[in-house]
Amino acid sequence: MLSVVPIAVAIDIAAGVDGPATAAATTDVFCGQRPATEPAPVDQLESFEGINPLRIVDTRIGTGGLGSEVGAGCTLRLDMSAAAIPSEAGAVALSVTAVAAVGGYFTVYPCAAGFPETSNLNARDGVPTPNLVVAELDSSRAVCIFSQLRSDLVIDLVGWWGPGPDRFASIVPERAYDTRELPGGARLPAQHIRNVPIGGRTVPIEATAVVVNLTVTGAANAGWVQAFPCGNAAPLASNLNYLADEPRAVAAIVGLGGAGAARGELCVRSFSDVHVVIVVVGYYAPAPEFGPSASIQTLRGDRLVDTRNGTGGPTRRFAAGEIRRIDPVAAMADASQSSAVLLNVIAVDPSLGGYLRVYPCSSDEPTTSSVNFVARENASNLVPVELSSTREVCIYAYSETDVVVDLFGVMSAPAGSLAERLSFSEPVWPPYVGSGGDHGVVCGAGVTNLTMTVDVLPRVSAKIDGVPADAVDIPLSVVEDDVTTVELSRGSERSTHHFRCLPSDFPRLDVERPGQPDPGWYLTTFGQNSPDPLSARYTVILDDRGAPVWYKRNDVRLLDAKLTSTGSISLNPTGQFFGTPADDVSRRFYDLDGNLLADRRIQDSSLPVDHHDHIVLPGGGSAFVSYPLRHDVDLTGLGPDFNVDDAVVDGAIVETDTDGNVTWLWNSSDHFPDDASQFPQRFARYPSPDVVTNGGEVDIVHINSIDRVDDGTGDYVVSARHLDTVFRVSRATRQVVWTLGPAISTDTGAQRLTPVGDPLGGSMRQHDARLRDGVLTMFDNRTAATTGTARAVAYEIDTSDADSQQWTATMLWERRRSDGLVSGALGSVRVGPDGAVLIDWGNPLQPMFEELDAAGDRLLAISQVPSGNSYRIVKYPASTFDRDTLRAKAGGDLDVP
Repeated sequence: MLSVVPIAVAIDIAAGVDGPATAAATTDVFCGQRPATEPAPVDQLESFEGINPLRIVDTRIGTGGLGSEVGAGCTLRLDMSAAAIPSEAGAVALSVTAVAAVGGYFTVYPCAAGFPETSNLNARDGVPTPNLVVAELDSSRAVCIFSQLRSDLVIDLVGWWGPGPDRFASIVPERAYDTRELPGGARLPAQHIRNVPIGGRTVPIEATAVVVNLTVTGAANAGWVQAFPCGNAAPLASNLNYLADEPRAVAAIVGLGGAGAARGELCVRSFSDVHVVIVVVGYYAPAPEFGPSASIQTLRGDRLVDTRNGTGGPTRRFAAGEIRRIDPVAAMADASQSSAVLLNVIAVDPSLGGYLRVYPCSSDEPTTSSVNFVARENASNLVPVELSSTREVCIYAYSETDVVVDLFGVMSAPAGSLAERLSFSEPVWPPYVGSGGDHGVVCGAGVTNLTMTVDVLPRVSAKIDGVPADAVDIPLSVVEDDVTTVELSRGSERSTHHFRCLPSDFPRLDVERPGQPDPGWYLTTFGQNSPDPLSARYTVILDDRGAPVWYKRNDVRLLDAKLTSTGSISLNPTGQFFGTPADDVSRRFYDLDGNLLADRRIQDSSLPVDHHDHIVLPGGGSAFVSYPLRHDVDLTGLGPDFNVDDAVVDGAIVETDTDGNVTWLWNSSDHFPDDASQFPQRFARYPSPDVVTNGGEVDIVHINSIDRVDDGTGDYVVSARHLDTVFRVSRATRQVVWTLGPAISTDTGAQRLTPVGDPLGGSMRQHDARLRDGVLTMFDNRTAATTGTARAVAYEIDTSDADSQQWTATMLWERRRSDGLVSGALGSVRVGPDGAVLIDWGNPLQPMFEELDAAGDRLLAISQVPSGNSYRIVKYPASTFDRDTLRAKAGGDLDVP
């Protein structure tokens, strides 16, 4: 949170004004130069944390340990290690005020980096002279201030830069306040506090601080001006000192009021009547949820211009009215990413009084000054300035003068981005990348009016839907499924961003991508367990950044989305817990246009199609899961809640031809005893009286996945959730070959695999069992378990021993939930060619999808906001789909059978 306060200090303590509170910092002085002992730090200044000013040095009264002037050619070393700043702070904002009888210059630098040939402050003869300084800390947390001539120093700590949520944004200088333009042109009265609204006008309402150039003119008497966040008491500090009828300017970072009527307001107060002009050149605000976030790279100080010796241009003074152009970042390796600079600009030995104006060359010359000076007196100011569209900064001199310009900071966009800002007024996901890509924009029903902000870097051009765009804030009116295309270009560099207006009921996703998953496509469905039966019914293809490149709305909840060998997408409408004849469920096949290609079912009403899994067989037929109903079953062996005449649903694998005729059948009731169920559930899906007499039928097996073994046998690996068992079925003999789970007898005495190396001893309520090259993977929900957490797990199955009693399942790896939670239902596990593990964590866990590399480190995580789940997710290679085709065919509805 920012609460930035006034920067420069020149309070006259002798006049009876108490100074600000002091901070724990210590000083010592050395004279002469010391060699550098470490490289100059190069920090990326991101979030600024402002504080009420803390006076850490005042040599006039001994604050900070020194009670005398700093001698000519000597250096004040300021130890910040005990000051109230966090250890991760890379730089501090200091207000450095020189009080000297004779003018001179002062240089602020990280002590161990050695003295640079630059300056930060040029003092006036006998007049307190402040300037804003961005001071980097060396490894010992020390800052040095070199004094050319003897001077007292007053230093206030006003804030620091470090990790945090806020980011700086530069803008073309904009005058936010000018007392000369008020009705009557009255000056700001002495000691009067004036509220100046800035947030929501000149800068966004969420801005927490502004960087301004504060100028005074026409003062009735000598005095000072304060600028501070409204809603706070005026601080015992000042930003600017001035003489009667003298124009002066200084840079300042000022917090904005953060609450109530004072929100977004900056307050100013003056010691005497004076005109005040406030020009905003940038602001700090929370980083946008979407889009690049720029940071300021600090520099120890690079001299760009010195007209006295020809540095950066001709060896001659600026003539009155002359404008010169400079490229401040020309010598930097990453100059192309620069958008603004932090310059210390000095007028040296001007012949007459006047001012310098510093501004981006592509903008009109401003009417305000950056540096004000009087004849024969040096003057300086820290000037934040945005680079022009050609990356140039212009300097205008009102009077003849030498000019010195030092570069102290560069604002840069992230590497690879062609924009400083690219954001929307509505939420957008997944996160921005500079190279371009697809994104979803959260839209409402009907027409959505939103604002897109596109602030490009110098020399970059932008097109919106093919039309050149010059404005920064662009209003858009879009409807569901519309795509807005943003093209950015600079020379041979190109990036194209596609923003899809998603339907109002489309699930909102939160995407984290800390790694680099292999390129590919994720096929899944949304709407399983949705609290609203009419919302979030979508089949979706996401890219490897989590962007919805293709989607169709479903008429009902669909799940088990898979791609067939012919390129169609197959889906099952979902029953509730399992399929019954009343559900009239079939397997649907669609093309990318949403056309229904086929609608398959089982031509036997006693074998209702279940939604959990489906396989397209080599000959074109289908392998379905079915839950056939059986009556008058004695379940008393399962406990007191069960009866001698219960109805149950078994688990069946049903193979059919393309017309739905049954060609092969396997039923669990032929192989597993009824009392083998570990987690029997009474769902009451059948309404007939003979079923509901005892409260409804009991689901004792609950097959939730079938998989054809890839060894040519055609055998099935089956997950039976309510048996806590995965088992293999021989297609040739219809017998159970082995089981992995509790000790359960079968009709043929199938061998129970011995778990090896598994601390949990096997799975509970598992899903999505797959056997590939002898490795069995599954999602272990652990529903209702008292031990363990939800996990993905893999076993090596060894059935090579002639003695089947020695068959084993050796755990190869597991990927557990880091939060220790179990999963109530759903879920899947798929392993990619690179060893990455794609996990659907089931209901109700978030993130719902997670991809981990072979070492278990997160590559991608996708959560649904605020909640929601998917039954299963499958990843396909990047070559499976053409992105342009997916994008063109996205949106609309799937055909209804």
